Amino acid sequence: MSRSRKKKREFLPATSAGLLSFAGEEAGGVKVPPYVPLIMTLVVVLAEIILWAFM
Repeated sequence: MSRSRKKKREFLPATSAGLLSFAGEEAGGVKVPPYVPLIMTLVVVLAEIILWAFM
């Protein structure tokens, strides 16, 4: 491998470096525990089944 190519490869950032720094940033907005969307999804599915059964 040529010296210039080897030197160039040493300074390239890791492919996940941008993702790691992005994941560490806090975004504004409403913070909900992970179980809340799960419960809301189950409620909507059950409501659809009940409405489908009685229509």
